[in-house]
Amino acid sequence: ILSSYSFFSPQTPWPGFSAIFPVIGAFIIIQVAKEDSFLTNNVVTQKLGAWSYSIYLWHWPIVVAIAYYNFPENYKFGGLLLSVLLGLLSYHYIEKVAQKSTNFKKSVFFYSALLIAFGAAGSTAFITKGFASREPLTANSLLYGGIEQDYKYHEGLTLLNTKNNYEFLLIGDSHANHFHRGIIAHGTKVKRSWIPSCISFPNSFTTVVGVGAGWQDENWKKSCSEHFKIGLTEQVPIIIAQSWNRTEPNSLECSSKECELTGNYYADLKPQLDSLIKAYGSDREIFIIGELPLPPNSDIMKCLRTNKLLGLGKECATSSQPMPHVAKVNYILNELASAHENVFLIEPAKIMCNELECQYAINSESIFMTDGNHLSGYGSELVWKYVMQNIAQQTKNDQ
Repeated sequence: ILSSYSFFSPQTPWPGFSAIFPVIGAFIIIQVAKEDSFLTNNVVTQKLGAWSYSIYLWHWPIVVAIAYYNFPENYKFGGLLLSVLLGLLSYHYIEKVAQKSTNFKKSVFFYSALLIAFGAAGSTAFITKGFASREPLTANSLLYGGIEQDYKYHEGLTLLNTKNNYEFLLIGDSHANHFHRGIIAHGTKVKRSWIPSCISFPNSFTTVVGVGAGWQDENWKKSCSEHFKIGLTEQVPIIIAQSWNRTEPNSLECSSKECELTGNYYADLKPQLDSLIKAYGSDREIFIIGELPLPPNSDIMKCLRTNKLLGLGKECATSSQPMPHVAKVNYILNELASAHENVFLIEPAKIMCNELECQYAINSESIFMTDGNHLSGYGSELVWKYVMQNIAQQTKNDQ
């Protein structure tokens, strides 16, 4: 048990094989069963042992709350003490009551009342989105920009603001999905199709290597490799929205015999995207939404969310230097767009960044969610409005 404190770190895989060390330690202590030991037979250990199950039940929501609200490290000690206090109260007023009770009807009534009370509170928080419901759901910086109006996660095809005719086809990965709230707010008639983590070209598609790749089974690969085909039969302008950056080598996988890949994603991106543009043809406009200027980590969004939810006056750093890959990816996309008269690059980075820094909040409203990768409802509306302004300006120029 002591070795766990000495050798474990935040980098130790958990759960994993390392859990065997504290488990063996606890097993040995139980097996020894030395009731006169000073370590196990003192009043502190005995009381903690009696309360331990209740402490265990309480510690998890406290841990989640500390992480969710991004409290400072020293709050963990307060969380530890609060877990013990709540465990003590639960032990005396719930556990012991249950142990002593001999009246079955009273026990059923007591626990049913608890279940109904907590169930009602949890259901109300879920249905109303809790504190988030204090603001309109569309432009809400506390909510993900891509959740449908019924709060459910929908992949694939969706018609937004229309049942039949639509003005644009929006295609891509989850970065096409997180414009949902912005599209609803702007009233744009859109047919949207998205597959998570998928960039689809005529001869290749993205794949993920290493940790997190397990969910990409053969069904996902087939769907991703053929996803681009949705745009082949469309007559309306196409908007392509992707998370364009890839950090792993061999991030593209061949899907046809004509495929030629170097293994260097940045070298392969332009020719693969060029083949997609040619497949869609030159008889319609194609708008590419450039790489978003993502924050370096999630600390900014967590701080802003905590302030928003709890009404704290905590100062949050809301900017950082531009991430180098944003300019690199957008340069490649701009070269591609410049080579085709019907292709136009729209760079959201221009509304958030200058040469020295990028801003991730406006008037303390977070543009991104705490995953640091997707737009909030507020950010979705902000960026989609910019996208539509660029498209309108381009249409005006064409006329």
